[in-house]
Amino acid sequence: MPFEKLFSALSLPHKDEIKVASERDRYGTIFVVDKRNYRIMRFDSIFEQTKMNRNHPEVPVHNYIKGMLMSVALEKPRSVLVLGLGGGSLVRGLHAYDNEISIDVVELRKKVINIARKYFFIPEVNNISYFAQDAGAFMRKNKTQYSHIFSDLYSAEDMVSLQKMGDFIKNCAASLTPDGWLIMNYHISPIHSPSLLEVFSSYFKTLLYCTTPSGNVVIYATQSAKVAETEKLRKKCRSVSPSSLYDFKLLSTKLSRWV
Repeated sequence: MPFEKLFSALSLPHKDEIKVASERDRYGTIFVVDKRNYRIMRFDSIFEQTKMNRNHPEVPVHNYIKGMLMSVALEKPRSVLVLGLGGGSLVRGLHAYDNEISIDVVELRKKVINIARKYFFIPEVNNISYFAQDAGAFMRKNKTQYSHIFSDLYSAEDMVSLQKMGDFIKNCAASLTPDGWLIMNYHISPIHSPSLLEVFSSYFKTLLYCTTPSGNVVIYATQSAKVAETEKLRKKCRSVSPSSLYDFKLLSTKLSRWV
């Protein structure tokens, strides 16, 4: 199939979807579609980068986003770094949980930021800043200390390999407060990878993970050894409700120790 026809086919919405927008940059095409009560961002025609309930934009739809947000129960966020914006589900959720949290957001693609602003209701307030930068370069130069770093770096096809690199994990660890947490979303479970465990163990004293119903694994890493027993952490997670519309009761049962 000629490229023009292939691109046209990929641009067509799926069944029951209404095309809202599509924009192209050097990395590919960003699609925005509506399906019933949801607004979806894709970097191709298959995988959802973001799915937002248009009636309740602050409520995460994907369970891995809920899993990442569950870290607010481990330590109350004060200053946050989000690596990878997409449609802004993490940012909306954090802002809804506490609108006074200081949040820096790093997103490689400027057009993704523009589309998230136009179509996905990301908060535009003084305590949230958006940077169109490469996450790896940002972390190499960063001097700010954060209580939470969320890393959710994905291309159209897969997780960005940066999330598995030792130097990147080292730079994230160096940018955390002593009691801070690194929270990372992995599409395939890394918990059986001795090499990755070795990297994380080099910079963190406590490692937890949560396997979500979709199969994504959220890793929680802190340099502090003063972390409660797993069952107490699960109970703490169950007690937190960022919204009256959802809680962490189900996901808290999946919280386990990696180390």
